[in-house]
Amino acid sequence: MDRVLETTTKGEIFGGHSFSGGISTNSLLLKINDYTLQVTTEGKNDKSRDYIFRYKRHLRNATIMEKLLTSGTDTVTLCILPVPPLYASKNVSDHLCLRFKSPIVVDQDQKLDLYTEMPIEIGVFKQSDGKRNLLIDCISLCKQQYTLYGTPERGLICRYKETEVYATEAENSKFESASLRVRILNETDKIIQISKLIIPTSTIVIDYSDDNAYVSGRVEIRVGTSFGKDIANVQLISAKVWDSESSTVKSKEKTLTFLMDKGF
Repeated sequence: MDRVLETTTKGEIFGGHSFSGGISTNSLLLKINDYTLQVTTEGKNDKSRDYIFRYKRHLRNATIMEKLLTSGTDTVTLCILPVPPLYASKNVSDHLCLRFKSPIVVDQDQKLDLYTEMPIEIGVFKQSDGKRNLLIDCISLCKQQYTLYGTPERGLICRYKETEVYATEAENSKFESASLRVRILNETDKIIQISKLIIPTSTIVIDYSDDNAYVSGRVEIRVGTSFGKDIANVQLISAKVWDSESSTVKSKEKTLTFLMDKGF
């Protein structure tokens, strides 16, 4: 018999979800669009005295992910968190390329504050003692696309997404994207047009509220001229970052930098 899950987030998806395996017929069920996350108890190991749990991810009626989890108590806690769009397809890229459906035209010596969206994935972390955590699963609800920034010989592979730009913060697609604040500074003596943005995302923390995801701080695109060439210096200012890619422990805020010298 399935029971209502216990959660620290009052029924929301993002946050901590605890499951007590004291009764063998219990299970934790969590639905995210067409996916179902399930945790069931396997019982107590006779030798180690640890409790064994089984984690499964179902897509409609098919099981597509299964892992065994251990715990020193009869309770296991999973943290469901928004993460950068880099883990569902591991080791492909650490950068994200956003192409604006409506390119931004900026006058000389002008500053603009705008909003856009970046794709996210859903990370499932196994929590231990409230501090140590391990990424055990990752779900991508939006289409995974990639592009090459630069030349075939020396270019950079980036996760790719076409997105709109807004004058004010807009409601993002829940569980698929996060809101991102962008500041553009044109420090040249001419009008410029910006159609894309490259940002490093491998360590950034995606914050959330009421299951809506957003990136703290802001992205700053500072366009200037160097040796007769227009270059965009991209900085993710005051970005929260993880201690490591498999952790949910936040480190100090940092400024992440990328130089767009192959066009913007």
